[in-house]
Amino acid sequence: MELSPSALNRLANSSLGILPAVVGIAYAAQADGGVPRLAAGLSVIGFVVLAVRGHRLGTTCEHARITVRGYLRTRVIDRERITEITDFPAVRWTARNGRRRWTPLVAFMTDPGGESSATRPRKERAVGRLREWARRGRGGQERVETGVWRTIQAHSVCHGRAGTDGEQRGAVDTDTSRLGH
Repeated sequence: MELSPSALNRLANSSLGILPAVVGIAYAAQADGGVPRLAAGLSVIGFVVLAVRGHRLGTTCEHARITVRGYLRTRVIDRERITEITDFPAVRWTARNGRRRWTPLVAFMTDPGGESSATRPRKERAVGRLREWARRGRGGQERVETGVWRTIQAHSVCHGRAGTDGEQRGAVDTDTSRLGH
């Protein structure tokens, strides 16, 4: 599943690089000497990269991972490591070493004062779809109090029976409100 902003938002995101690049080109054309032209040329290259990345902001949700494309970095996160999709919006996840991480979803951030009312619902729907994707990926897994994901057999939980290993399942936190309902 590919989630990206509207064409209008993509243009606005790109403008953060396009406008300074145009100014850099104008400066390079008027500059006297090699060093100012070189500096202007390098800055134009940087701004063009920023413009392209601004246009590509978004997420790609695959079966086992999500790819988050931001202005400066692209991050790939395994689906089972995601703990929450926040209202900011951002992906909260746990790295392999146990460290808790946070990756903002810049493409779906909203601005109450400077954004048209038509773009806000699209971004909110995209965040909602992302939350649903993250929940579906758990495939019968629930969050345990310790923060570790443990597979819980639905039959055992519903009927209070022992699991396949003979232990009684208990102390399971099935509150999914932290997942952004």
